[in-house]
Amino acid sequence: MIDDVDSAEYAIMLTDAYQNRGLGRLLTQASLDAARQWGVRQVRGFVAGDNAAMVALFRSCGFRVDSSADAADGW
Repeated sequence: MIDDVDSAEYAIMLTDAYQNRGLGRLLTQASLDAARQWGVRQVRGFVAGDNAAMVALFRSCGFRVDSSADAADGW
């Protein structure tokens, strides 16, 4: 158990062969679930603005996307 952690940064990279199969969503959801269990209150991820698939994934997971900073703030 991690003590005194209320924010975290999230990143994921999948090789082309594993993209568009739901693996990114599965890993993201599992990571966010673990963060919640550990008491993390904010998750931040950075993504290139032209990576539409990742931006859409972050949005669907509850992240607030800030396109000016190429950053997505989680829940």
